Amino acid sequence: MTVSALEDKNSFSEKKWSESVMATDSLMLSVSHFKNGEYFNPWKPMPEKGFLEVMKWRFLLEKEKFSEEEESFLPNTVPDVLKKIKETKNDFALWIGHSTVLIKFKGHYFLTDPMFSNRAVIPKRSTKPAITSKELLSLNVPITVLLTHNHYDHLDAKSIKALPAGTVVYAPLGLKEIVEKMNSKKVYELDWWQAADFCDGIKIHAVPAQHWSLRAFSGRNKTLWCSFVLETPEGSIFIGGDSGYFKGFQEIGRRFPGIKLALLPIGASRPRWFMHYSHINSSEMLQAAADLGAAAVLPIHWGAFRLGEEPPGYPALELKRIISAGQTDYKGQIHLSDLGEVFGF
Repeated sequence: MTVSALEDKNSFSEKKWSESVMATDSLMLSVSHFKNGEYFNPWKPMPEKGFLEVMKWRFLLEKEKFSEEEESFLPNTVPDVLKKIKETKNDFALWIGHSTVLIKFKGHYFLTDPMFSNRAVIPKRSTKPAITSKELLSLNVPITVLLTHNHYDHLDAKSIKALPAGTVVYAPLGLKEIVEKMNSKKVYELDWWQAADFCDGIKIHAVPAQHWSLRAFSGRNKTLWCSFVLETPEGSIFIGGDSGYFKGFQEIGRRFPGIKLALLPIGASRPRWFMHYSHINSSEMLQAAADLGAAAVLPIHWGAFRLGEEPPGYPALELKRIISAGQTDYKGQIHLSDLGEVFGF
């Protein structure tokens, strides 16, 4: 059953949305999430919107207006990124762009959702990646890839193909075959709450996210979506892909105390009446960071592509306004960074 786009737009309430999230049962985070050939979020099924409803939103309904500053703001790119990576001896995170982050953790290198291409199928990139895939390979170090789901701005064929053959990839259920065809023959699939022993005391956990999947020729929700936790006895890193706000952040924080850094998305959250289920906004991102108990948060998924109504840089301005107004209880460090900024944790 589809929902009228106009009806949904007129009836959406942030307060009611928050109340509905809090009313969900956390026990549903650990039940079966696959039925009739499709994955789903059992704690709060996604409202179904048909193709015609999507077209009404895109082409018929009035769009939100943004100021000149909001339309033009984009992150800067720091110079000499490769030099800084090579000179940094300790663990670090480096935002390459969109949801792509290079992480050095306990001496090992991890790359999240590699996206170096100029387009995510249709949307054109507004900022270049901080480093190119070729420059990344010039580091000449083994890199482990963490893929959160199959949307084109997260799973980019050209970027995967540019990685060395045999690159180790961890991905949610259903993505092994498609990634193998792109490049790697070392693809490990994980279900929610499933873990893989990496090395040096690092465990890679796939954890729930409130999202969905779709890719040409593979069908809707035929593959799973997830976030990841890199866990060690000395502390962990949370890697969010795409997600709406849900009680899963609280449960992940409970199961993995001592999260040093959380990569959390803030883009493609507007219009709220349409995007609230599958994308958190800046305010919800700060709440998710607090739920996780993260010592620091790196906002990602902004500054590159216009995937919702808002301009690519708008989420950062929204976040700055929230922080300036003191409208958050999150007490950790916020790395609202430039592209290519290297920071330790």
